Amino acid sequence: MGVMFIFTVKLLLLAALCGYTSYWDIKEKKVPNIATVTVMAAGILIAGVQWRLALMDAGLGMLLFLPLILVGLARMGDAKLCAAAAALVGFTSAGLGAWLGTVICALWLTFTEARRRRLGAWLAGHVAALGQLRAGCKPVGRYIPFAPFFAAGMVLALVWRWWA
Repeated sequence: MGVMFIFTVKLLLLAALCGYTSYWDIKEKKVPNIATVTVMAAGILIAGVQWRLALMDAGLGMLLFLPLILVGLARMGDAKLCAAAAALVGFTSAGLGAWLGTVICALWLTFTEARRRRLGAWLAGHVAALGQLRAGCKPVGRYIPFAPFFAAGMVLALVWRWWA
């Protein structure tokens, strides 16, 4: 198989993964394992002789979210989503996508809270959450589905890496 064909298959799998997990994260407030684990395995298998590199990328993608999971700011579904994306396109692109997704999420939340004229209360809540983290407690707040933001970040990351 040609390199371009394999790259196209990886991008189609990534698009399907991001679309499917975004839908379920918004609807059910969880990222389904059937999607993340299946695509992660497919990414490792598609890598062929470089399967060890794809496996290592997937592991790094999962480890990227470990500190956030430990303090209660993310869930394992987010980590598995990043791991599946990393198995397909590499840890560098998946990590950049996660970072850009986080920035997009923060900007979106800031904009929506400012539009509702609740920006001050929202910022005060974040200061309180930092205090809870410092005290070793999990912050309490509303659930924000991260998969759609991760998907947007992945699109930007792939476009960015394509142009660079």
